[in-house]
Amino acid sequence: MTAKPILLAFITSYFPDVGGAEVALRQIAERLSPEFEFLIVTSRRRAASPRHEVAGTGPIWRLGLGSRIDKWLLPAMLAPVRRRLADERARGRQVLLWGVDITQASLAASLLRRLDRQVPFVLTIQYGEGLERVARGRAGWIGRSFRFMLSQSDRVTAISSPLLEMARAYGYRGPAAVIPNGVDLKRFRPVAGKPETSIPRLITVSRLVPKNAIDVLIRAVRLVAKEHPGLECRVLGDGPGRARLERLALELGVQDVVRFEGTVPHDEVARHLGECRIFVRPSRSEGMGNAFVEAMAAGLPVVGTAVGGLTDSLRDGETGLLAKVDDPEDLAAKIGLLLTNRGLAERLARQGQAWVREHCDLEATARAYAAVFHETLRR
Repeated sequence: MTAKPILLAFITSYFPDVGGAEVALRQIAERLSPEFEFLIVTSRRRAASPRHEVAGTGPIWRLGLGSRIDKWLLPAMLAPVRRRLADERARGRQVLLWGVDITQASLAASLLRRLDRQVPFVLTIQYGEGLERVARGRAGWIGRSFRFMLSQSDRVTAISSPLLEMARAYGYRGPAAVIPNGVDLKRFRPVAGKPETSIPRLITVSRLVPKNAIDVLIRAVRLVAKEHPGLECRVLGDGPGRARLERLALELGVQDVVRFEGTVPHDEVARHLGECRIFVRPSRSEGMGNAFVEAMAAGLPVVGTAVGGLTDSLRDGETGLLAKVDDPEDLAAKIGLLLTNRGLAERLARQGQAWVREHCDLEATARAYAAVFHETLRR
């Protein structure tokens, strides 16, 4: 019996750290494990984190000293991975390198590709920080690293069309495809028999970092609350900006309106969505916006901004509403419109859900990745 190909997936952080890329990788690995043997390579980051463990998708190797600098050390800590790669190839196993996002982990994978030209490399672009950050971030280091990753890539996938256009702008001319992150449509769906509620309850799911503009949401909530007594706004997620955002809510007098729920397991997000009426996130940049399409799949009308990959899924007045970037007044107006115009909210929710079902079905996403991996191994 022929052994399954082994797929070394490189990602800078992994569970219990949760973001869109981590969730996407785990979902794909779960569905493709009958066809590929996954080995996830990531940074250790915490001294308490095990160096090696076996999860449902296979082994996880955490490289580093157990500190926050481990992600920067990944490209220099590849010796055990190189040994594993050499051992598998000596046994005649097919091996594929997969770099997830424009990160130190993908840089490490591309260095392995440079050292062994016989091992193919697929780069998936999930980047959500914006084109300007790629060009100028870390004194230009991000852009230079990205060019190197692309130069070593046999195939490139991107989770949105703007990200694929960025790869082309940085000189990539090889095989490429847009594969949006998938949504588990069995989990994220409208709640059957959801009771009508008079509570104007908003929700956002977000890492608390500047790019997601939760500060703008809090300022908009203050304005909306004046017209809609009893307003609630749930904030699911955590991050380095939490203390600052909590202070802002207190300063604006909406500390009882904005509820910071902290990190919520991904399995529980659907329940929270089912208890709310509108999803809002006025992002300053987005790679794709996993939280948006999950909310759309769950049957919520959404309010976002025309940035990055959101332009693929959010069409103003069709699948959601678009507010101006960094404009609390405009955001408040869009939220207020959905709270007062139930017919509009229901139409946008239906059309948004239909778009997600057509373009972001997780099962179809997994099959698209399987095709990319098999085609790359046949090169």
